[in-house]
Amino acid sequence: MGRESMRQNYQQGVDKYYGEHGSQYRNPHYPDLLRTVACVMDYLSPHLQPQEHYTGQLMQPEASNVLHMMDLACGSGEATLAIQQWVSRQDKFKGLSVVAMDPFTADAFKERTGLDCRTDSFLDVSNGLDVKVQVIVCSFALHLAPESLLYSLFMALGEATQYFVILSPHKKPIIKDPVSFELVHQGIENRIHFRIFKSIFAAE
Repeated sequence: MGRESMRQNYQQGVDKYYGEHGSQYRNPHYPDLLRTVACVMDYLSPHLQPQEHYTGQLMQPEASNVLHMMDLACGSGEATLAIQQWVSRQDKFKGLSVVAMDPFTADAFKERTGLDCRTDSFLDVSNGLDVKVQVIVCSFALHLAPESLLYSLFMALGEATQYFVILSPHKKPIIKDPVSFELVHQGIENRIHFRIFKSIFAAE
């Protein structure tokens, strides 16, 4: 399903579309996403340290020295699976701990990854998060957040992570004020736009 098809689907309303089809959602850009996420994680890896303590679900039972991530508006788990593939190809991190959130596609995420998924919306997250992770990834979804929420959303995310990664098929959303973040890297890889923000509260 291409970009034009998704635009047509959204004409009925984003909430209505995902409310009806969220459990069957798949991102058609997944092959490109795999390669883009690998590039992003190669950039981030020197700035991240394996964690002994985490609040997410482990993709590898009994693993320690893990990378702790949040998949925000997670779809059917494309970003989670892409990072898991990256983790499996390197030696620094021995596992992946995941906190996933999506108000519409939780069933699709669980079916594809085997992990549970919270149903927090962008509005819920903008009111504050009860977990802290190393990396938050929002893949092909942040442009769907109301512009009026972006300030409080970025503030909440900045207090919950070291790095925030936005993946998108285009330049949207336009981030005029990243609030509690600074943009440290951006580019286009495999036709996917990526932006990496570092929290001003983060310590290396």
